[in-house]
Amino acid sequence: MAYLSQEKAKLIKAEIKKQFPKKQGWKFSIRVRHHSTLCVNILSAPVEFVEGKTWCSLNNYSSYNHDDIFKKLVGICNGNFLGEDESNFNDSDPMTDYFSVGWYVNIEQGSFDKPFVNVNSVTEKMKLL
Repeated sequence: MAYLSQEKAKLIKAEIKKQFPKKQGWKFSIRVRHHSTLCVNILSAPVEFVEGKTWCSLNNYSSYNHDDIFKKLVGICNGNFLGEDESNFNDSDPMTDYFSVGWYVNIEQGSFDKPFVNVNSVTEKMKLL
């Protein structure tokens, strides 16, 4: 059964803030839902993963704009920096409808009540004024 402790979530949140600093324009909302899902909302960033969308869910297995940055974020959310014993595992077998993961990861660009802001486009608009 999937489970994510608050202590492990705090370590993941600290690593995300370290790798994607606020002074570069990154802003996140990170929380644990139902003790099993790490929810990460990218509220503002210097890059857009899906252009023109203020709110959309991002699939961990798809490719997006700035794919290298997205894969780095997914790796941190799966706890790859914690070591092999503490990181997320995936022993699922969809052919037999058997799912076994350490925890689920849900990443979204924006949120339903806080739209995504591309920091670079805002600074470009400010330069025009």
